[in-house]
This record gives sequence, C-alpha cells and structure tokens, in this order.
Amino acid sequence: MILIVHIILGAAIATILPNQPILALVLAFLSHYILDVFPHVEYSTENFKPDRKKIKELLTIIHIFLDFTFGLLLIILLTNDHLLIYACGLVAALPDTLTALKYLFPKNKFLKAHYKFHQAIHLFDDQNGIKKPNFFNQLKISNFWRVLTQIIVIVVSVFIFKPTLVQAIFPFFSLGTL
Repeated sequence: MILIVHIILGAAIATILPNQPILALVLAFLSHYILDVFPHVEYSTENFKPDRKKIKELLTIIHIFLDFTFGLLLIILLTNDHLLIYACGLVAALPDTLTALKYLFPKNKFLKAHYKFHQAIHLFDDQNGIKKPNFFNQLKISNFWRVLTQIIVIVVSVFIFKPTLVQAIFPFFSLGTL
C-alpha cells in the first residue's frame, strides 16, 4: 500500500488507544503487514533498478515524499496534536522504510530477510520471484479494487479521528466516547 494509508491507519490506532502507547505502537507496526495482505497498488520498486532511467526513480521518490507529506498533513488537520498519534503513524510506515533501506544496503542480512518476508505478505502481487500459493498467483485483481481497498482504510481511519462525522452521516451509529 502507499504510505498515506499506513500512516493514517497507524494514527487511527493511536487515537483508539491513547492510554496504551506500547500496545498502540505494536499494533501500528503490525497493521502494516495486515494491510499489505489485501490487494493494493504501491510504488514500483522496478524504478530503482540500475538499468532504469533516473527520471523514473526521481518521480517515484517525489511520489513517496508527497504521499508521506499528505499523510502527516491529514494527521495535523484531523487529530489533536499528540505525540503518540505521530509516532504510530511513522511506526506503521516503518516496514516500507526497511524495504527501501534494503535497496541501499543490499548485503545486509536483516534487511534481506525482512524484504523477503514483506514481499511474501503481498499475496496478491506477483513480484520479485517470491513463491506464493497457486490460488494467489492465478488471481487477477483490477486496479479499481486495489485502489478501493486503500480508500476504504483511509475513510475508516478518518471516521475514527472524527467520530462526530460518522454520527452526522449515520445518526443511528454510535461509537461511544473515544
């Protein structure tokens, strides 16, 4: 998934667990892997291979930077200014940071092991020669569904930030006190 989705969900987890920072941080980190199981679109790591044009690499880096910036901007606009919310947002994006570091340090054993695990989580993506169960290799999912999964996570997270928004749209739905 793109970074904004991970950042926003991580921040939403902190909003739900403001008095349990350790649990919030652990769940934010684990949420990354859980989200990556679902079909989604993401940045192309192909653009970072040596035989690629540098302009594609630069455009991907700009896309990642903007995505990260918009994620933080949403947190600023929609939440109270609490350190745990920012920390959980950043921790939720950490696995992708480790993946990016693998490209900078390709011989690092920890980063290689994490990369292999992280790619294996992506059940619906046929990438990097990671062997997946036959069902997932043969399943073709359109970009519409891949984008929709990310939109749903962002919308649910925004509803967690702003429960009054949920109650305004769905007056019969009560979230209690968050």
